[in-house]
Amino acid sequence: MNILELRDAIYEDLESHLDQVVANGDTIRLRLVCDDWEGSSERRRFHILLRSVHELDISPSHDVLLSVFEDHPLTWMYNSTHYDVYFSKVLGDPYEVIGRLYSAHESLYGGWRPFSEFLNADVTILEGGHGLLIRGPEPAIKKYISALNGLAKTREVPTHTRALNCTVLLIDDMYAVCEGISVEEVGDEA
Repeated sequence: MNILELRDAIYEDLESHLDQVVANGDTIRLRLVCDDWEGSSERRRFHILLRSVHELDISPSHDVLLSVFEDHPLTWMYNSTHYDVYFSKVLGDPYEVIGRLYSAHESLYGGWRPFSEFLNADVTILEGGHGLLIRGPEPAIKKYISALNGLAKTREVPTHTRALNCTVLLIDDMYAVCEGISVEEVGDEA
């Protein structure tokens, strides 16, 4: 069984829970326990192995549901070309510039990453007339530039490309960003 098959098999009424999170170097082992979706009275146990983990925010939890994405705002830091966006002129209110960037950020990241991780400029820098405005992965930069809608004269400069082929495993509001996920069904003793 792979992670997509396990994701598809798990549903709310299975009383699934994550009862172990064990680290071993850059590998994390999660143990998921749930009722048998095929009708047996036995509980099923799975080890979910996360290889080359870059970010982890997972702890034991009850009634879990799994989601898996290769293209997700949490993977963009690892799977995209990154840009610095410089501005040479602000054509509108500096507060509006920051407000539009913030709105674009929240529509993309929805709390997964803080806006301060990307924004370089503040009102004082914007009033100064030029400088580094914002930086980040290409999908976010495209959204930020679109949100500005001509309020600032900008230029995007590619800085580096990361192509790690990361995947994000979401377990409710928890997550792991890693380079590989495998699943193994285990017995009672595991």
